Amino acid sequence: MKLASEIVQNACEHGIAKNVFDHIQVLKAVAKKIAEVLPNSWLLHCQVANLRDTVLVMQVDASVWATKLHYQSPVLLEHVRKNGWPAVKTIEIFVISPDSKLLIGSSVAGEIVA
Repeated sequence: MKLASEIVQNACEHGIAKNVFDHIQVLKAVAKKIAEVLPNSWLLHCQVANLRDTVLVMQVDASVWATKLHYQSPVLLEHVRKNGWPAVKTIEIFVISPDSKLLIGSSVAGEIVA
């Protein structure tokens, strides 16, 4: 009889679970790069939610953080592009209040100007 840990490890090495696991690792790496740019106090309110194709999705817990993050987006885009994800073209920011569901969504597109 297999142990649960062996089953989970096997699932992570093959198939869809591996894809999910790999995507989580990418999100952690992107979050680490974002943390290099944002002040520590912001990290309690702003986090990486997803990365799909050319879109980095950020989640914040209040509209004030969405505004702050929006103004910081050009710096974030440049930093993410220079540190392993050059295809990222847009940052989407979503406000998800702890008390409610999705409130606001916005996109910020940018280009690096040399």
